[in-house]
Amino acid sequence: MPRVKDHPKSTPVQPQLDVKQPELEIIAPLINIARDFVSYPSPVQLRELPKGDSDRSAPNKIGAPVILLKADGAGVDPLGDSGRTRSTGLATPVTLEDRYPIKKGGLSEADVRRAAAEIDSNHDGKLTSVEVAQFSALSKSRGFADKDARELFRRMEAGAALFAIQGEVPGRQGDKTYLEGPFARELGKLGATSAQIEEVKNTLAPQVTSELGTDAQTPELKELERAYQVHANDPAARKTLAALVGSKGFAELPAEQREKLLRLADGKNDDWSKSARSHLDTLMATPAFAGGTPAEQKKLLQDFMTNEPYLPHDTGAYGTYPATGAAYTKHGDTSPPYPKTIEVEMDGRRIPVTMETPGPPPNGGHQKSVDQVFAAISRMPKLNRDQIKEVTIRGVESDAATPGGGFMSIGGSGHLSMWPTSQEQNPHFTWTTMLHETGHVLSDNKWGDTSDKRWDPWKKAMEKDATSPSKYGKCGAGTTHCTTVADDFAEAYRLYATVKGTPLEAEVKRLMPERWKILEAM
Repeated sequence: MPRVKDHPKSTPVQPQLDVKQPELEIIAPLINIARDFVSYPSPVQLRELPKGDSDRSAPNKIGAPVILLKADGAGVDPLGDSGRTRSTGLATPVTLEDRYPIKKGGLSEADVRRAAAEIDSNHDGKLTSVEVAQFSALSKSRGFADKDARELFRRMEAGAALFAIQGEVPGRQGDKTYLEGPFARELGKLGATSAQIEEVKNTLAPQVTSELGTDAQTPELKELERAYQVHANDPAARKTLAALVGSKGFAELPAEQREKLLRLADGKNDDWSKSARSHLDTLMATPAFAGGTPAEQKKLLQDFMTNEPYLPHDTGAYGTYPATGAAYTKHGDTSPPYPKTIEVEMDGRRIPVTMETPGPPPNGGHQKSVDQVFAAISRMPKLNRDQIKEVTIRGVESDAATPGGGFMSIGGSGHLSMWPTSQEQNPHFTWTTMLHETGHVLSDNKWGDTSDKRWDPWKKAMEKDATSPSKYGKCGAGTTHCTTVADDFAEAYRLYATVKGTPLEAEVKRLMPERWKILEAM
């Protein structure tokens, strides 16, 4: 390639740079960012504008760029690193090869794409001049494996520079009109095709969410912007979300799945969103994902959404155990010998309670007292209390498959069985488990067996929501006592009853809005 001194003297073409006419003082500190495709005046020149020239007319007079670098590599770069002087603002020209060298071991197209997806290094949804300059510096420090990688880099660099310039202007500058007009025209000056311009926009859009106009934002980009705001003080969360959205597989997901996955991962709660981000970090670091094709990454993300490895075992740990409950009165002696039956009066009715003879471990063990059982019953809402018609405090765990592992069950008739456990269960867990069990009775009475069509709205809600309540509700790994749809409802009902009116309610409602609507209406 001929050096600068070998070029014949000529007057370069000076097309107008397409920006949204921001104040010239704002543009000035950023002008070197776009040094691969435009030439701007120096700050000295800007200060020496004639008084009669307004800031808004100035770009047409002094700010007109000088395009000397062509897409095919001919020409020179007027804004290399050296040579801009304090007195004139002129630059010592350097060749395209100096600015964007092609060399062995240089950046491949895949390398450029990975780097371009990480220009927003602090993952806050805005590109700064510093971040773009750091990306730009890769051209000299690394060089390029071939011409295609170089031209891809220049397109990404130019697009990032334009967003950084517009980002200095108040308001959302990156609307559809700008992206399809001035933005596309500037990239076109580098010989970019429509498909190549679209790739630049798609790569940079997740990194400039605060700059995009509402007509240029997809639902998942709006969700990502919200996530950046929610996690303003959590750089690790922002990094995970940015990596997810920037992955090839995420782009391949249907729009509804993209939105659901982001909604799951962008919350602040520990047991769903934070846990999901941790599992996503692990997944995205695996060789299968990192080195996978877009289709392979898509499959791994869909498997993640289906298997939900991040879920808590159950929803029994939420809410605050109520300090008091409904009044009750025991009618009869609860002391040994057993078995015996007494009655407990609550809410104007008498409930028969049978106490069986305690058995030895492992199928025997810790047996609840009448007061412990009714302490939990009395603290449930009256709707749940009304589902209990009879209570039996069992002496022996009847499920030989899990000796000492049972706890509580209830039939559609409202007969509550309390099973002995190998370890004492605390009052809070007893209370929330009773909410789960009475949830079964509520759903059975309202919708019948899960094969009944009356369950269809709940089944559709399970498909639409971003997550399941727990592993127990979906028969996850390590669980044995579950019936999928029925336990999904019981787990969601327990969660609803315990977080309603607490700070966690809004988070859970965002994750499971369709289930929440049904529960609210019950």
